Amino acid sequence: MNEIMVVCFAKVVEQLKPDIVYVDAADVKAEHFGENLRRQYAKTSPAHAKKIEIISMHQADSIYPVVSAASIIAKVRRDELIEELKKEWNADFGSGYPADPKTKEFLFKWGKEHGGKFPEIVRQSWQTVENIREKLEKAGKK
Repeated sequence: MNEIMVVCFAKVVEQLKPDIVYVDAADVKAEHFGENLRRQYAKTSPAHAKKIEIISMHQADSIYPVVSAASIIAKVRRDELIEELKKEWNADFGSGYPADPKTKEFLFKWGKEHGGKFPEIVRQSWQTVENIREKLEKAGKK
């Protein structure tokens, strides 16, 4: 997931070509995330990647207003995409976050009806999905 985030961030930087970039680090080590972003960006813009200043930190959205704004825009867009998926799949699965009771209920019902398999829109590595699989296996053994 972190690699995908780095690639996506680098694409944005490539389009905007800013002198300074503020990122909310999507890695346990914030500096590592910034370094990976620079490396990825250097693949398409090596000269600019050397000059650009990248400030990578956790909770950057609570310090830098530009990161806060970007976070809000991303969340609004995510919500729009979730609504589109609900229409496409003709299902109300709540927010789509793994802790959402409506999402868990949807996943449990889907898994039960489809032999423990989940739709491609579901992150298969979620602990929530693993928990539901275990729950279904235990129910099947009784």
